[in-house]
Amino acid sequence: MLFRSGLPEGYTLNVGDDYIYGYSTLTLAGGDFTNDGTIVVYNSDELFLDADVSLIGSGAVKLDPSSYGIQGDVRTTLTVGPDQRLSGGAPISVPIINNGTLEADSGTMTLSAGLTNHGTVKTAQAGTMDLHGTVSSDNDIT
Repeated sequence: MLFRSGLPEGYTLNVGDDYIYGYSTLTLAGGDFTNDGTIVVYNSDELFLDADVSLIGSGAVKLDPSSYGIQGDVRTTLTVGPDQRLSGGAPISVPIINNGTLEADSGTMTLSAGLTNHGTVKTAQAGTMDLHGTVSSDNDIT
């Protein structure tokens, strides 16, 4: 599926793999988004948050190291739901509240605006994680 614009609040992604292809931006308007597929942010793409966003459902977001990662307006927060997995290695410029899994498994995942962790945060394979801002965690960050 090719995205070149925004998704309305409450949109459900549920068809296997939903890719963002070359040089595009997927904008989430804010609110809850049910992701039961896989969003791949790839090759100079970005996931942009217009307002606070909660990713819920059983899906995953993969950040390719060649992407611009997750960006957002000032004071925008991303909440990762308990069954969501955010992985890869790219910059994330918004604060994250993690209730699921964050995994730096390729390149460097840079969280520049802080992290509140209630889930799992880890590095794997050739990945590294660079944390900036206020970081708090109920669990070990490995």
